[in-house]
Amino acid sequence: MSSSPLKIWCNMAYPELAMQLLQRNLGPHQLILARSKAASNLVHGAADPSLSEADIAFGQPDPAAAMTLPNLRWIHLTSAGYERYASTDFRTALEQRNA
Repeated sequence: MSSSPLKIWCNMAYPELAMQLLQRNLGPHQLILARSKAASNLVHGAADPSLSEADIAFGQPDPAAAMTLPNLRWIHLTSAGYERYASTDFRTALEQRNA
């Protein structure tokens, strides 16, 4: 990863205090909030155009979109399960760009 500030996309609907803590502790990095936030980490979020700006996805990004975005280098899921991200096509797409 670059030493430049990173753009971190998030689509989770956290309580206000949690969002304040997240924003306060970003350091030089930028938080990009998805237009629609997921209330549950059991389903992936809807496709969101702002994900294309991100270096990091934090939450539950749309797998189809995440596969195609060249700037997206790291996906940090907010769930223990990752089945929808475990397909061969998904892994291959991310591996090809060293994500």
